[in-house]
Amino acid sequence: MQDYVKILKSLKNPLKRRLVGILTRELEKKNVIPILIGGNALELYTLGGYSTSDVDLVCSDRKLAGEILEMLGFKKFGRF
Repeated sequence: MQDYVKILKSLKNPLKRRLVGILTRELEKKNVIPILIGGNALELYTLGGYSTSDVDLVCSDRKLAGEILEMLGFKKFGRF
């Protein structure tokens, strides 16, 4: 859980920080732990030296993540 807090603190954009936090909290209720990858992971490891505007997460239950995102008001367009 400590690593998760460090990741959230490293996200500069408060909206991204809240979204990742809410999604993670809801997934953890079902014993699913998402992993931060891509640009945000790079942003974390470079201490902000690289910045991105998206959030890439991987988790073992994509369907559950989609349901949570829809519950938060997100809509699926095309294959994403």
